[in-house]
Amino acid sequence: MDTGWLQDFMVLADTGNFTRAAQLRNISQAAFSRRIMALESWVGATLVDRGTYPTTLTPEGVRFRKEASDLHGRLLELRSAVSAPEESDQSHVRIAMPHILSMSRFPQWWPHWSAENRLSTALTIGNISEIVPVFLSGGVDVMICHQGDQLPMVPDPQIFEHHVIETEKFQPYVACPVQGRPNLAFPGSEKAPVPLISYSRGTYFARLVDIVQEQAPEKLWGRHDIDASMSGVLLNCIAAGLGVGWLPESAVSPIFAKVITPIAAPGWSMNLRVVAYAHRRNRTLGAELLWERLTQ
Repeated sequence: MDTGWLQDFMVLADTGNFTRAAQLRNISQAAFSRRIMALESWVGATLVDRGTYPTTLTPEGVRFRKEASDLHGRLLELRSAVSAPEESDQSHVRIAMPHILSMSRFPQWWPHWSAENRLSTALTIGNISEIVPVFLSGGVDVMICHQGDQLPMVPDPQIFEHHVIETEKFQPYVACPVQGRPNLAFPGSEKAPVPLISYSRGTYFARLVDIVQEQAPEKLWGRHDIDASMSGVLLNCIAAGLGVGWLPESAVSPIFAKVITPIAAPGWSMNLRVVAYAHRRNRTLGAELLWERLTQ
C-alpha cells in the first residue's frame, strides 16, 4: 500500500469534497479518485459514500479514518525516533508552515514562543497541499498557514482548534520605477497586456488570485510569463522588473520594500489571515507550551 493513500483519504474525509481534496493534494481529480479506489481495493471495503453531498464516509470509512490517522501518526513518530532520537524530548515541538512564512515571520515569532520554555522545534516546510495532510495525520503538532476569507479551510473543529495570529493584505506588486525600465500600465489593455508572475495552477495562492480577478472592478489584461509555486520566486522576479504578481505583505521584507511597491488600485487585493491549527487532544508538553504562548 502507498502510504500517500492514507493522506489522500484523510484530506477527503476532512473536506467532504473530491474536487477540493484533489486540489489540496495538488493532483487531478481523476488521479485522486483512482487513488481512493486503490485504497478501498486494498482495504477490501467501500470507505466513501459517493452518493451524498458533501461526500460522507461509510461506517467502514468512519472506523478506518481513526485507525488510518493513528497508523500514519505512529509511522511518522517512528521515523522521527529512528532518524533523530533526541527529538522525542517533551520540550520538542513539530511545526508545519509554508516557505514564505518560514522565511519572513518564523524568525520573529520563535524567540517569543520559545522564551522561558527552552523549546526546540523541527520545521516541515511546503506548500498548502503538502503540509495539510501531514498535519491532519498527526505528523506535526501545529500547522501555520495563510487563509483567505473567500477560500477558508475548515478542519473538523471537534478535532482541531485554531487561532488567528495576524492579518495582512494579499495584493499585486510591481518593481519600483527605474530609469530605462518601462512602466507597467495596470491592469493593461488588449493591445498592451501586463506581464504576470503567477502561482502554479492548483496552488492555494493561485486560487486566491483567481478570486481577486473574478471580483475585480475591471478586466485584467495579462499574459502569464512566469509560473512558480513559491512566493519567494515571485518576489525575486517582481523585484527584477519581470512583471506583476500577488504577494502577502509579510513576504516583502524591508530590503525588498525598497525595490517593489504595491499597486494601489482599489478592488485588486484581499485580506489574509495567518492562522495556527493544533490538535485538541493528546498534545505533547512541548505542543501545549507552544500553543499557550502562541495564543497569548
